[in-house]
Amino acid sequence: MYLYLVGGTILELNLLMFAGHYYEVNGHLTNNLIVYVILFTFFLCEYFWHEYVHLYTFDFVAEAVGFKLTWGCLVFYPFFYPIGIWAIAEQNIPCQIRSNFVLFSVVALFVIGWCLSRGANNQKYLFKTKPKANYLFNLIQPKTINNKLLCSGFWSLSRHINYLGDTLMACSLALLCFIDCSSKTYLPWLYPMYYVLLFIFRERADNKICQKKYGYDWKEYCQRVPYRIIPFIY
Repeated sequence: MYLYLVGGTILELNLLMFAGHYYEVNGHLTNNLIVYVILFTFFLCEYFWHEYVHLYTFDFVAEAVGFKLTWGCLVFYPFFYPIGIWAIAEQNIPCQIRSNFVLFSVVALFVIGWCLSRGANNQKYLFKTKPKANYLFNLIQPKTINNKLLCSGFWSLSRHINYLGDTLMACSLALLCFIDCSSKTYLPWLYPMYYVLLFIFRERADNKICQKKYGYDWKEYCQRVPYRIIPFIY
């Protein structure tokens, strides 16, 4: 987790640097950029706060610590993730969402994505550490297949509902650097598109791993939870 802490700190400094550059050139910050920095800062802070939860995620369970993880945490993560505000600041593109309803809707999309991602990851962590414990103020009881695979609560929606949550948050951040901009740049969409490609291939790889690990139990789980990432669609 140390690598993620360093990478996340660099990412936050980059966010502030790009916002500072835009302010220095234009003398003000638009509501798009202010909300962008606030949401991304929240994303980083709550990730650090729930650091212990991510010890049970794919990066640490299925991948060893090596060049890929090190380069990803220290280079790709802090410099590619904020590509939206980087593009706006570098190209000095005026962006100002005029409608409060539109701005609220974009923020709501981020919140929905965060709830799906954080809710699913925390539920999985609780199941791994306290298999019999109820979740979310005792509203969700743990339903499992042979006490191995969780198929209740967030994990009854799809097999990787947390992937959908991360993608929705990325789309929200991209929209903040796209809506009502005087000059359109599609660079902010590289961030959510990266997630889409990453999660599609990761889901397929994870499916093969789970087939070998759980055998018939995984087949039964797929019957109970038929959707891979997006409920009722995929």
